[in-house]
Amino acid sequence: MNDALRRIVLHSADVAPEKLADYIRRVAASKSHSAKREVFNEFSPLVMHLPREYVDFAIEFLIAKPEDRSAFDGWDGPSSRISDYHALGIEEHHEFYPPSPVRGPFLRLLRENEDEGLRLIQTITNRAAQNWRAREQRRRYNDEKIKLTPLPTVINLPSGAREFWGDAGVYYWFRPNASGPHAVMSAVMALEFWMDEQIKAGRDADDLFEKVLSGSECVAVLGVCLSGAFAFVDKCLKAVLPIVSSPRVWLMDLQRFTGDLSGSFGGDPFGRHKYIYELQADRDKLPQRRMEVRHLGAHYLFSADEALRAEFEKAVARFTDELPFAYEESRGSTEAAAGLKYQMQLFQSYADRNNYRFTKTERGVEVYVEQPQHLIEQNKDELTALSARNLWMRLNNWAHEIIRDGKQTTGLSVEQAIKAAKEIQLSDDFKSPYINDGGNSENWRLQAIAGVATASLLVNFDWVKEQGQIAWCRSVLLDVARMPYGEHLFDSREGGLPYDPKVSAARGLSALVAHSEADEEVRTELLQLVSDTHENVVSAVFRGLHEAWGVDKVLCWNAFSLALSLCLQPRNIDVPFQSSKRSKSEAHWAHKLVQDHLRNLSKELIPPTQRIQKSRDSHFLWNLAEHVIGGLPLRHLCDEAESRAQLLQLADDL
Repeated sequence: MNDALRRIVLHSADVAPEKLADYIRRVAASKSHSAKREVFNEFSPLVMHLPREYVDFAIEFLIAKPEDRSAFDGWDGPSSRISDYHALGIEEHHEFYPPSPVRGPFLRLLRENEDEGLRLIQTITNRAAQNWRAREQRRRYNDEKIKLTPLPTVINLPSGAREFWGDAGVYYWFRPNASGPHAVMSAVMALEFWMDEQIKAGRDADDLFEKVLSGSECVAVLGVCLSGAFAFVDKCLKAVLPIVSSPRVWLMDLQRFTGDLSGSFGGDPFGRHKYIYELQADRDKLPQRRMEVRHLGAHYLFSADEALRAEFEKAVARFTDELPFAYEESRGSTEAAAGLKYQMQLFQSYADRNNYRFTKTERGVEVYVEQPQHLIEQNKDELTALSARNLWMRLNNWAHEIIRDGKQTTGLSVEQAIKAAKEIQLSDDFKSPYINDGGNSENWRLQAIAGVATASLLVNFDWVKEQGQIAWCRSVLLDVARMPYGEHLFDSREGGLPYDPKVSAARGLSALVAHSEADEEVRTELLQLVSDTHENVVSAVFRGLHEAWGVDKVLCWNAFSLALSLCLQPRNIDVPFQSSKRSKSEAHWAHKLVQDHLRNLSKELIPPTQRIQKSRDSHFLWNLAEHVIGGLPLRHLCDEAESRAQLLQLADDL
């Protein structure tokens, strides 16, 4: 049956439901993956008229079969068309990338038939959580001695205690930056979206939370419910108390909050997922994204419901009685116990009304918690370090909000930000190799300094120039551009975090070009950044140069020519798999291209646009090309006949 005929058949579910039910059962039993995909994607009529049969089919379609095995060493769970370590036995399909609440049938199912929608979501999230648990108990990095026994997060629901499985990474699945099965991420995102709709429409939160949680085993669903409570605090305080009573949830939600501060990742230069990313950006701005579980403390403690307040106080008072170890093996660690106990004591300060302070600001009355003096004295060194990290994060958030949105909405002034960045700067910063990952807290300091230097130029260049701060920004950004990278196990060319200092350097040095403040040193380093192995850095160069084509044509055309040349990668060079590090042969090839374009720059020559032609000797890096072409000011370039002709030729070649 061809696709067009199959769609006609599937849309007859209203007039021939029994025949359609039999048909989709036969498709599920067949070996035709294309037929299964077509039935799965054509969900609208089936959700309306055959919800139970469709969910049976979707479960069969999404959960990998036990007889299939993954190629990943150390994980022998089900895989089939799964090559990702994070798939966890859930089939990965392009329909779910990038993950979104509007991907797949989940939101439509919940709206049309919530029982069947919850059955599908709970089934696949529970299976992924079970497989996560199994994966954690297997060896890691081929070391037989490293074995972990995960412990559950126990939530005492009105219907009884229930175990939920997963760590902070699993908890984060309802956010776009998570690393999990895309189908499951889309499912829990849809669940969050639907629960918000339900509560907003007046549904009783106690009943809703009980229904959602009573069939779930995955900690991501706890995060979804807590998010709903942040959005509708007054309606959900009682319903969410069983979740808030778990110290493990406090730890996981604090990590979720830290991740949300950076905003969602996403790059779509050709607009193929425009609506998805617009929806993602809108949801990033929701008030609940700027809240975490500790913020609920004031709502419980100053509630008119005395019984609710007392229950919250008792629950948090127990945090130090049973420390929330994540793994059984950690129970015997004195160091782990001491760290957890200290963290629980800090959490307990949020359940004591005596620690709350209120201050009037231009935005209204702000509430904050002042730690008890004995905790301050007992943990002076830790609190000093924590205060420093908080400042780094605050500067990071200020800077990258500007870099992302092009404007400043709240927070520090440019003067305050530069002053703070200078105070945390050390003389040998950016000289040591930078490990490109999110786990090193020292990176936050380096990211903050680079981010402030760039954001200051972007948001208020005239003030920076008037105050004589151009030299500081330039010096920092040049140091960052020259900073060596260290090797990291999971580093890749498609990687490179948005907070990577070199991303900031690319934007900041480009801003100097756009404002006619770039000397040869700046131009040279910016051209060198075009050859960076991290695609996010290359993308930042061209986003930054967007306004510079009318100021420095020579630099911009050489940057474009170099980038296109790097997209034409010879097949005979050795390219490391899943690594940003270049082999000797690739490094030699890239170095020669850079030197050719640096000579053009020194002679103020504009090279002809690189032709893109089919060849057995090379292949074209489409991912890199998207980052480059997506940053071009096409409207401006097409106003000139010569550049328009070159772009039309490039379009023909592509």
